Amino acid sequence: MKRSVDAGAAKEKGGVAKSPEYIEQQIISMLVRDANASVSEMAKSLKMKDAEVTAWIKSLRGAKKLGGSTTDIGEEYHQAIVNIKILPGVTTSKVSDDLRHYGWISNIYETSGEHDVVAIIYAPNKKELNDRIELIRKADGVNDTNTEIVLRMPQRK
Repeated sequence: MKRSVDAGAAKEKGGVAKSPEYIEQQIISMLVRDANASVSEMAKSLKMKDAEVTAWIKSLRGAKKLGGSTTDIGEEYHQAIVNIKILPGVTTSKVSDDLRHYGWISNIYETSGEHDVVAIIYAPNKKELNDRIELIRKADGVNDTNTEIVLRMPQRK
């Protein structure tokens, strides 16, 4: 999705303009994490104007990258559930806190049972999804992963 972005309103630390892909991922991630997040909160976090964030959300819905509900990632995105086993001696919270920094992880859960952490991730295509899974597999403290690709999400009624 091509969007013109006011480089002055969307600067990362160090004065480098944020890419459209970065802004898109951040907005989607914020909405998936908190469907009630206000446009003002998102704009403040992204150092953008409210109107710019509103335009992005409208554009993402039009491109089917966001579903009708702000918690639904649109049909253009691929999702996976990554079940993660942590190395002995490494705390679960360390790994989950480290992974939380990736904007494309919509949710992270510390769990009991066979796996220690479950991450819900998304990407615009299969190659990028695979690359993101590989990043998780190589993260410090990760012993093993088991990934499930989401084929379909039934619509909520």
